[in-house]
Amino acid sequence: MLQAPHLIEQHADELDDVPYIWPVDPRDGDRSLVGLPPHHIVIREGLVDDSSIEHSVRIGHSAQWQALASPDPTDQPSAPSIGEGRVGGLADGLCSACGWRLHRVLELGTFPGVDDGTVPAQIVACPNMPCMWTGQFFSHADDAPVSMPRVNYFPDAGMPVPDPVPDLPATFHPTRPRWHVQDWGLGGNLNRVGGVGSWVQDMIYPTCPTCAQTMPIAAQFGAFTPFEGSYGWERWTEGIIYAFWCRDCRISAVTSQQT
Repeated sequence: MLQAPHLIEQHADELDDVPYIWPVDPRDGDRSLVGLPPHHIVIREGLVDDSSIEHSVRIGHSAQWQALASPDPTDQPSAPSIGEGRVGGLADGLCSACGWRLHRVLELGTFPGVDDGTVPAQIVACPNMPCMWTGQFFSHADDAPVSMPRVNYFPDAGMPVPDPVPDLPATFHPTRPRWHVQDWGLGGNLNRVGGVGSWVQDMIYPTCPTCAQTMPIAAQFGAFTPFEGSYGWERWTEGIIYAFWCRDCRISAVTSQQT
C-alpha cells in the first residue's frame, strides 16, 4: 500500500482496519507543503551500526519489534549522491526560551537547493525537552540561524544538557519512487530532505511567524538512528524530528512527534 497505492486504492473499502493514510501532496491553498522531492541522508558506512537497526512490523493495530535484514535500500541507496553535508555537532547561538546552546541537526553543504534558497544552509535546534515539545523558530537572515523569541508551554524539568549528535559527514541521494512515502513504524532510513513527512501522529505544519503562511516540510530525522559508539537524536525524542522552511521569509521551524 505504501509503495504502490494506485494498485490498492480500489480495495480501500476492504482495508478499514489498516491504520494508513493515502499519500497526497498536502497543500495550503496554492502553496505545496512538499518543499522539494525526497532525498535520503546517508551516513558513511561504519559510522552507523546497520546491524543493530530494529524495524517495527505492524500486524493489525499492534506493532512487533524484530531485527530484519539490513541495511535496506534506504540505508545505502543505489543512486549516486548529489551533494555532501554533515549531521550533528554544536551550532552558534543560544535558545531564546531556555538559554541552552543550540545544536546542529544538519549542515546541507553542497546540496543543490542551498544556493537558490529552496532549503536552508543549516538546520539547528535546541534539544531541551520543553523546547522540542513547543516548537522552535529560527531566522536565517545572516549566516548563522538565530533563535526567535518565544515562550515554552511546558515547564522546564531541569534535565541535563545532552551531548550533541556526533559531527559526521553525510551524503544526499535522490529517493527511488518506491520509498517516496515511508511509514515511520516500518523501519528503514527515516533521515530525509524533502518529500512528505513520515508522521508519527497527525500532519501538523507550523505557521510562519512573519508571513502567517503554513510552512512546507524541509527535512526529517529519525530518533533511533544508531550512530556508532554514541547517542543520537533519541536523547531529544523517541519519534521523529521535523524541520520546516519558509523560503520567502528565510525562517526555519523544528518540531517533533513521538508515541
